[in-house]
Amino acid sequence: MRISVNGKNGFSVVYHADTSELKSHEPFAVEVPSHHPFQRQSILREGLLLKPVTGEMKPHLSSHLFDGLWDDTLDHFSDATWARYDAETASEPDPEIYFGGHAEFTQDDPRLNPDFENLEICILQLSSDKIFMWGDMGMANFLMARDDLRHRRFEKAAFNWDSC
Repeated sequence: MRISVNGKNGFSVVYHADTSELKSHEPFAVEVPSHHPFQRQSILREGLLLKPVTGEMKPHLSSHLFDGLWDDTLDHFSDATWARYDAETASEPDPEIYFGGHAEFTQDDPRLNPDFENLEICILQLSSDKIFMWGDMGMANFLMARDDLRHRRFEKAAFNWDSC
């Protein structure tokens, strides 16, 4: 999968079943604006190597999956229940960049809006760190409907960027 920023909606997600013919991108010739999410322009010139690791991730408590549970259940959690949740999630990876898994958001989960509730799969998340800076410590997500992902309809991917 490759994500490009020159699609009809400002980005495009392209799936390549065979990556053997892919080449490194050509460096950008122009300087990027100061508000660009890349912290270092050298990344645009030289690229960025991502080394994948596998892991398991539970949904963040701000996820749309917990919508409606706060009033009925989560407000009644005891200190022991919260301590057990913290202990179980403390060992989980907290990557800044990940494929798959559960999306996190700085503001509200856009999937709480019925127009976006079908975007249940996070195909890529980029969190603010020493490489990316989305506004003032935000996150960027590429989300898809499960059926669109299953049928590789990446043109239907949605992009979400929010910050504090």
